[in-house]
Amino acid sequence: MGEKVIGVRIAEAKAEHKLQVSLPEVEIPVVRGKVGRPRGKYSDPQKPYVVSMRISDDEMLRIQEMMRATNKGASELMRAAFQLFKSEVIFNQTASAA
Repeated sequence: MGEKVIGVRIAEAKAEHKLQVSLPEVEIPVVRGKVGRPRGKYSDPQKPYVVSMRISDDEMLRIQEMMRATNKGASELMRAAFQLFKSEVIFNQTASAA
């Protein structure tokens, strides 16, 4: 029973073949006590905009590590990063003006 069938095409499968499908284990994120993404209509009309960006696998791993470490969602982390960047820009502007 513990055997895995690898490399059998559907066209080659016959009635007497027993195919076993195994999926990789996937970790379901737990954010703020809720598992996965909330379903249904977006409930906060105060934040109607979506910002999308493409990131590499390494960047995604770092974001997921930060999400686990801080127990915050990706959106919360990005908001904090934007605030930090904004503070840095303002600090550099005031420092260069002096």
